[in-house]
Amino acid sequence: SPRPLETIIQKECATPTVSENPDGYPGTIVTYDENNQISLWDLNKNTKKPLGIVEILSGALSNGQALAYLDDDLDQLIVVSATGEKLSVIDASSHWIELLGWIGDEKVLVGNMPFSGTKGGWRPPSTTLIVDLTTGQYEELVSDLPKIYNYSPLPAFGRYTYSGTAYDPTLTRVVYASAWADYSGIILWDLVKHQEITRLPAWSPWDTPIWNADGSAFIISLPPQSASEDGIHKIVDDGTKYFGGSEFFIVSREGKIRRLTYLTIESNVEEGAYSWSPDGKQVAFWIKDENESQWRLAIINIESGQIIDYCLGGDDGSFSLI
Repeated sequence: SPRPLETIIQKECATPTVSENPDGYPGTIVTYDENNQISLWDLNKNTKKPLGIVEILSGALSNGQALAYLDDDLDQLIVVSATGEKLSVIDASSHWIELLGWIGDEKVLVGNMPFSGTKGGWRPPSTTLIVDLTTGQYEELVSDLPKIYNYSPLPAFGRYTYSGTAYDPTLTRVVYASAWADYSGIILWDLVKHQEITRLPAWSPWDTPIWNADGSAFIISLPPQSASEDGIHKIVDDGTKYFGGSEFFIVSREGKIRRLTYLTIESNVEEGAYSWSPDGKQVAFWIKDENESQWRLAIINIESGQIIDYCLGGDDGSFSLI
């Protein structure tokens, strides 16, 4: 049966703890310092191994088993294991500045942004390259999508902000920022059939489409309705009230749109920096009501729509959750 037009928020306030000596915890995490030096922190041995310098924080990306990063000093794309053992070393252009995603275990998506010294640095938008980690060969993915948004500044799109595209893990779908006739939003495009599947209206700034691990759907936080000169545009015409803010929507690879939350029917609420769980059953995110000064950590169940608020505060809603 359809879920009632409400979102249930359950509070389970947690007490955060920080340990400088986390002996006994399994695994390895990636740390950054103030100079963008990245290191591997072995939680079993409580040791840190420095790796290299990345230009921007999205110059490093893990798939849970290995870490790929773009060494800014060496102009190399390097892949290491959790112990720091080098698995791949590939010569990289200085225009390669960010890692956009893993495709299986042997390929990564790289953001390739033109650099102009006369105009004062990088000039977005960037193009997207697929790089084979075993051969070092790469190819540029299609960038001539219909009515793709190519103005500056770009919307906050994908896990990065320099491209108007977010490719699914199978490279058969792409979500991209678009501007049509008298309005704007995002388009889901079939890369095999070269045709539009669906579109979601949105007024800038648009938020982040994040694909799940198998590429069956993406989640995005958008205002459920927005206005332009020719009227009100609704993502899903469900007749609900709107007090401002944004809601979660799940969009399948076939273009079926499902509204996941109903937070804005009573107040202005926003979500930020969301991230899928590995099993695709939950999404972690920051949440804030307009009457609150601080963002809080929450997790939503994709099936039920129930939200657990952990009452853990964050300065703003832009810090990544992994």
